[in-house]
Amino acid sequence: SVEDALGEDFFSGLIDEIADEVEASSRQEDAPPSSKQSSSSSEQTDFAMLTVPVLKDMLRDKGLKVGGKKSELIERLQQS
Repeated sequence: SVEDALGEDFFSGLIDEIADEVEASSRQEDAPPSSKQSSSSSEQTDFAMLTVPVLKDMLRDKGLKVGGKKSELIERLQQS
């Protein structure tokens, strides 16, 4: 089967990413414009307090890879 060939991790990771994007887009529609994430002082941000969709948006803004676990996203942001 396709799952055997690609591995279960591929599909669960894909599902997680889709869920994160759906959650992020629904949050942005509900949020007032002033509360959207647009901080330029990312060094002062406590990344652990942020949600995965917010971290991914920050990575996208910097042109960095958005896949991976939350700890990997935080590490990528700290290194940028």
